[in-house]
Amino acid sequence: MLKLQKSDFIMMMKIRKISKLTAQYMLWTILEQGLRLLHPFMPFITEEIWQKIKVDGETIMLQQYPVADNNLIDVKIEKNLFEYIKRSCFFT
Repeated sequence: MLKLQKSDFIMMMKIRKISKLTAQYMLWTILEQGLRLLHPFMPFITEEIWQKIKVDGETIMLQQYPVADNNLIDVKIEKNLFEYIKRSCFFT
């Protein structure tokens, strides 16, 4: 099981020297897109969260399903993250 702690996330942010505003934008985007991805499987929960966080749009049911942007995919970062996760999971 992956045990990624809050301190690990903070360490990754410091390493990449991402500003606080950029980190907040990234987390917001992950939350919003994650809700859209989960909505077909968990409609009531995702709708409740969508209403509470005041996202644009009345309801999540009418929002467009997320589409992958190939320009944002970085194979090198994915490999490094996969290796980090593999070491964290199997050698701790």
